[in-house]
Amino acid sequence: MQAKRAWALLAALALIDLPGESAMASTLRMPRFEELEGQWRVYLQQEQDQTCTLALHARSRAVEGELACAAHWLGGMPAAWEPTPDGINVYSGDGRRLMHFGRQPENIYLGRLPAGGFLVLERIVPTRSTLAPSS
Repeated sequence: MQAKRAWALLAALALIDLPGESAMASTLRMPRFEELEGQWRVYLQQEQDQTCTLALHARSRAVEGELACAAHWLGGMPAAWEPTPDGINVYSGDGRRLMHFGRQPENIYLGRLPAGGFLVLERIVPTRSTLAPSS
C-alpha cells in the first residue's frame, strides 16, 4: 500500500510546474538590437591574442568586419545576428544559426565550440545610441 502512495505522490509531483530553466528564461529581458550594436571582437577563450573584429548593426541586423576570420571558428560566414533573452545568435547568409553566445558579466558572451572549448564575443566599442542615456 505504501508503494502505491509513493508512486501516486511522485506522479502528482511530476505534474507540478516547478521553477526551472523554462521559468528562468521567461524572466530574462529581451535586449533591443540598439543595445548590442557596436564593435565586438571574437577569439578562442584559450587564445586571446588571435582576434577578429566584427560590427553588429541594429538597423540592418547585419554583421560586418573580419568575416572570413570569424567564419573559421563559426563554421560558416556570419551575415546576421539577433539578441535573445540570454545572449546573441549569429546566422549565416542562408539563415542557419552558426552559434549562440550566452551572456556573461562585463560585455562578454560565450559560445560553445563543437570540438570543445569556448568562443568569446566581447564588446569593444558600443555605438553612440548605446551610450546615450535612456529617458
